[in-house]
Amino acid sequence: MCYRRSYGMEPCGGSAVRAETTAMWRLVGAAVGHWARRAAAVLFGVSVPLALIGTNVRLLFGWEALYTFPITRYRVEEVSGIPRPELLRAARELRAYLLGPERPLVITVTDDQGRVGPLFTERETVHMADVRRLVQRLLRVQEAAVLMCVGYAMVRLIVERRRGLTAVLRLVWWAGLGTNLAALALAGAALTRFDRLFTQFHVLSFRNDFWLLDPRTDHLVQMYPLPFWQLAAALFLGLTVVESALLAAAARWVLARLETPAPSLAPVS
Repeated sequence: MCYRRSYGMEPCGGSAVRAETTAMWRLVGAAVGHWARRAAAVLFGVSVPLALIGTNVRLLFGWEALYTFPITRYRVEEVSGIPRPELLRAARELRAYLLGPERPLVITVTDDQGRVGPLFTERETVHMADVRRLVQRLLRVQEAAVLMCVGYAMVRLIVERRRGLTAVLRLVWWAGLGTNLAALALAGAALTRFDRLFTQFHVLSFRNDFWLLDPRTDHLVQMYPLPFWQLAAALFLGLTVVESALLAAAARWVLARLETPAPSLAPVS
């Protein structure tokens, strides 16, 4: 029996249509939720290596010894004509510039002849501004990646408890393993053709050619020559290899513990 809307009753087939619409929206919601969960898992998997790599960038760029080591290791005072104490002070100021608030890079030194002037040329100063922007971007990416990792793990643990913990550990295992293999491959390539990789890094990272400096006259490359960057890259890749291996191993160990069934207790006779 059908009723018209004018009587305030449900029209013919209205309940069936409404049920079909509700079911359709439930299917859509389930599909969206499924893909959203997958997207979040992928984002977490990407965030793990980004957080690891970004943390190493933060550690190394914040380590004062990394800035001062080449001054003594490569006897920069003999090449540059600038006393070692002045170069060490300039190295510390360079660290403060890269990690501190944005400002012009102005470092004044006194050379062996007693002449006072800027340490870097305009070309070097522009390049260091580009380097600072790159470093700051990497630090912001690291912060976002860490927040993503922590947030995703907390949500999965709160919502799914043990099942969520297992899922997070599996993602950490795969992300750690992938990062480890990629770092090993990059380390192998760096051992054979570091100069080519170093050049390609600059081509991809900077929009100009101000990174092309003359080691005979430019103090920046005198202070930090190519052999220094080989050592720094080896340190960075070594840290990444060890940390990613430990991360993957720890995740795998906890997974094995979670997946091992508890021994059943025999009844006492």
